Amino acid sequence: MLLLVVICNSAMAKWIVYKEDSIGIDYVDSSSIRMDGSTVKIWFMTDYKTLMTTNEGLSYKSKILKLGFDCTNWKYRYYGIEMNSGNMAEGVTVDSVSHISEWKIIDPGSIGETMREQACGKDWKR
Repeated sequence: MLLLVVICNSAMAKWIVYKEDSIGIDYVDSSSIRMDGSTVKIWFMTDYKTLMTTNEGLSYKSKILKLGFDCTNWKYRYYGIEMNSGNMAEGVTVDSVSHISEWKIIDPGSIGETMREQACGKDWKR
């Protein structure tokens, strides 16, 4: 069910660049943000500059993550992931997982910390 929502709503997403490096461009979807107390659910997308490959040998150019952040306790969890054959979540979905993970601690200096800052540190005019 979650992945159907991701697929249907990715075209309506409001992607905002928050980081770019030699690997790709990272975006946050400001229209996906949902607050529940100190918890934020949000979509992130990486648009890769080169073709990436899954462990199963499937090629993709973009990846969408739906994550949750506990802004008070510095934790995160996955809700789903989708890899697409084209840039900006276009093309065919080559792999996807819909699974709510356990809460995990965010390591200082990690990409998780950068994502937490985007999710928890902004006034998204909710």
